[in-house]
Amino acid sequence: MLVVPWLIIRRWQGSRQFPAARAVGLLVITGLFGHICGNVVFQWSLGIIGLILAVPLTLGTMITTVTFLGHRFLHEHVSKATIISVTLLIIAVFILSFGAGEAHHSVQGEVNDSPEAPAVSVWILATGVGAACLAGFAYSLLGAAIRYGLHQKLSLPMTLGIVSLVGLISLTFCSLITPGLQTMLETSQRDLHYMFYAGIWNAVGFLALAKALNQTSLIHVNALSATQVAMTVIAGLLLFGESLTWMTGIGVGLTILGLLLMQEQTATKSS
Repeated sequence: MLVVPWLIIRRWQGSRQFPAARAVGLLVITGLFGHICGNVVFQWSLGIIGLILAVPLTLGTMITTVTFLGHRFLHEHVSKATIISVTLLIIAVFILSFGAGEAHHSVQGEVNDSPEAPAVSVWILATGVGAACLAGFAYSLLGAAIRYGLHQKLSLPMTLGIVSLVGLISLTFCSLITPGLQTMLETSQRDLHYMFYAGIWNAVGFLALAKALNQTSLIHVNALSATQVAMTVIAGLLLFGESLTWMTGIGVGLTILGLLLMQEQTATKSS
């Protein structure tokens, strides 16, 4: 909805764009994968393992994947410091997975207003961890496709419009199947307000991400996302009452260390 007026204004300004079919097709495919296996799966994982655990797992997987994609397909330089950083992130993801049980009890206890949460299957916990990692993989593919499309002279509003339209169509279709139109119409006004404000900030973040991908490398953009981990830990602790166990703390610390190491390396290279 926000991108459509932007596209109309560009049209009035005389912009005549003939996007490459390959770039558009790649954006459609990765956009669909990013919305279904990224956004939907990530939000589901939040209810299983919580914010403090899900975000570092997603971000660690995303950085590891984009490093490979950036080097293999976009010919971006990978230094020794980047390899060390990726190794730390892989170790962090491994350690964080061991904190899934405590994270789940914390999340369910907060949801049920009880310090005690019912026992949960190890397969549910493993699925929650895997879902967060799958979301990171999906986001990395989408980021690489956006950068490729911008290299193929797709405009920023066109890129955002394609990905957003794919999300609108696919997620509307999924929502009509489950939970269904009747349940959707019963959504409270407060929840609608929350979703509206979240959508606005998501649009701002998506625009900033696409603009950053147009200005610098895929690896550098994702390295600058290190602040997400610290912010989500604070939000999880203060806003949602999640617990920070020693295992999760070590994993989060390694994630921040790995991201900062990569950020420092890419910043040095840029200067």
